[in-house]
Amino acid sequence: MDEKDGTFTDDFNKLSLDRFDDDYIEKPTFGSPLDYLNNKNQFDDYNPLSDLQTDTTDSMHKDILSKLRLTNKRDPPKAPKHLNPQFIPKVSFSKNDQNYFMDHRSRGKCIIINNTYFDSPTLPERKGTQVDRDRLTSCFKKLDFDVQNWDEKNAMDIRINIDRLSKEDFTDQDCLIVCVLTHGDANCLYAKDEKYYIEYLFESFKSDVCKTLAGKPKIFIIQACRGDRLDNGSIIQFDVEDSNSSDVRIPQWADFLMAYSTIPGYYSWRNTTNGSWFIQAFTSVLMDHYKELDLLSMFTITNQKVAYDFESNTPNLTEFHQRKQIPMIASMLTRRVYFKKPKKSVKLPERSINKVANETVATSSSSASSAQSIRRLTKEELIKQQIILNEKMMKSADQRAKNGN
Repeated sequence: MDEKDGTFTDDFNKLSLDRFDDDYIEKPTFGSPLDYLNNKNQFDDYNPLSDLQTDTTDSMHKDILSKLRLTNKRDPPKAPKHLNPQFIPKVSFSKNDQNYFMDHRSRGKCIIINNTYFDSPTLPERKGTQVDRDRLTSCFKKLDFDVQNWDEKNAMDIRINIDRLSKEDFTDQDCLIVCVLTHGDANCLYAKDEKYYIEYLFESFKSDVCKTLAGKPKIFIIQACRGDRLDNGSIIQFDVEDSNSSDVRIPQWADFLMAYSTIPGYYSWRNTTNGSWFIQAFTSVLMDHYKELDLLSMFTITNQKVAYDFESNTPNLTEFHQRKQIPMIASMLTRRVYFKKPKKSVKLPERSINKVANETVATSSSSASSAQSIRRLTKEELIKQQIILNEKMMKSADQRAKNGN
């Protein structure tokens, strides 16, 4: 039986910090400079050292005074270079490149914010969401992402962690992916304790806030309801059988992609055993096509699978029976995103065709006639053939390691 992600309209409770009344704080008293040194952070007004005459104090007091002076003169820690307001990031592509540069030292981070249980009694358990989380984790790990699961976080935890993430240095990373699996409403998502505005996630990574992600893909995948309307679907008939180095100013909201499981105002469906329709379809398409298709094309196929392959089946609840769903992709990308890394061999220093051919022939133990034919191949074909041979050698080495040889 399919279960929809619920929608709720609880009032937003603003966060507040508990404060102690000064009348109930007992200020400590200190009898010596040593006591003051050990407790100076807790003491505001009285400084016993001020009554001491330097020329009459003993060696211990002089040592304490010296340490205090050094402490007071200590310079505040400097902010990292990438957090400097004057910092201008450098990107590894030209203005007219059609694809994003996806060959940095690291693929990047994938954050999965998953909420199953909620403090509010009106928010039901999201059964099946662990399946979505595990599918996303497996897929993005296979694509070399550093996957972090943020499970059952409250609103303050999410805000703190997002703020900390936005201050990281992404210079050596390809992109950032944030997935959110939770209950939702029109413009809000639910944490464990309360809801928070979805815009907060996006605004934290704008190019003027997170400068080292400027010009890089920022991908948000949202599995949550966006209202309480139901899609009844429509009947159709198919007419055919089915078979440069200068500074460039960019918009702050450039290079974002927001993939929502449904359109504004509508429910998002989730199966309690197999997970949500959207995540099922997306992870399947991603694993089938990431080697040849760009991300936006894969999301288009995902839309097709959700639209045509899924339908609610709740005959005992006629209001929710035979309902449909369509995801919504909002793209501000300026290039195509490919997750398959470029061939490392393409960036090797220039070498003669004869040398490449000889190395290739020696590796594959080919005959002299094979060497002649390889030398007649283009440089790209030679490099491609060398890559294939290298991959075969690595697989062979891995197999020998498994067999204990």
